[in-house]
Amino acid sequence: MLSIRAENVGDAVVLRCVGRIVAGDPTRALRDAVMCQVGKRLVVLDLAEVDTIDAAGLGDFIFLKTLACVAGMDFKLMNVTERVRALLNVTQLDSVFETWLPEDLEIRVSDAEKRSHLRQESSFATLHSSLEELFESTPEATSSEKLVIGFAGAAACREMQPPVLER
Repeated sequence: MLSIRAENVGDAVVLRCVGRIVAGDPTRALRDAVMCQVGKRLVVLDLAEVDTIDAAGLGDFIFLKTLACVAGMDFKLMNVTERVRALLNVTQLDSVFETWLPEDLEIRVSDAEKRSHLRQESSFATLHSSLEELFESTPEATSSEKLVIGFAGAAACREMQPPVLER
């Protein structure tokens, strides 16, 4: 039996797998779980609590990596046990799949947040200079009209707030 719990982390999702990834319902469940993540930039399979992976499970990993690539997502394996690492090595799939430690995910999410924050600051600076130009180009506008324009600009800034991380 395989249980899968999805954990959203920014624009990524970690699928925490517990049990066996073998032919039948487990591989179908894993496919469904990954297909439900379309729109995320990164899908990470956490294999820390996976006991067994058979040939169908390995084939499913290849299918899921291909599916993620087609959907514009990255696909990574995390917390790969020694047993699974040996299996990937024997099948030479260790050259196909990038394996991560939990720290790698934290670094990636942190970097994505920084890039998002920089984009937000840049957008705010552009909006601020646009409002200043508007104020300067309409000297006949009253103070209350300028206040309305300022509120409109503030509303636009609120829409640019970065999403809250779910943990």
